[in-house]
Amino acid sequence: MAFIDARNLMNGAHNEFGAKMDFVEAVEKVAGDDLVRTYFFDSFDPDDKPNGWYHSLRMQGFRVVDKPTRERDTGMTSKGIDIGIATKMVGQAYRDSYDVAYLFTGDSDFELAVREVQEAGKRVVVSQFDHTAASRLEAAADEFVDLEEYGEELKK
Repeated sequence: MAFIDARNLMNGAHNEFGAKMDFVEAVEKVAGDDLVRTYFFDSFDPDDKPNGWYHSLRMQGFRVVDKPTRERDTGMTSKGIDIGIATKMVGQAYRDSYDVAYLFTGDSDFELAVREVQEAGKRVVVSQFDHTAASRLEAAADEFVDLEEYGEELKK
């Protein structure tokens, strides 16, 4: 089962090659056909929801979980994405829905969720561009896949 932190991966792709990323290709490169399901978590500007893009991902089998950003004093912020990913990943692990969790993010906030999934007897493969991935998250994972190795193949 794959769990994608879309904004984190988009930021990594932008920093890596200044372009958008092909999420479907990334999942295929890292997980192959070893997937039960792919969850795609994203936040969006409420004035500009990317319905066409979400529809396209859904048509390719992704379960899209989208949340509107909220305005704060410091600007727009997303709420509920990280906790949504962690809850889904841990919950599905304890339901025995998968053997391997493919977590696409570099956010160190997921370290505890990764360890909890491992306590449930599951393996966790973390994927992100190495220069944007938190070293604590890399160390917690059973395996880390540096998306830089796929470089040009992931450009969209």
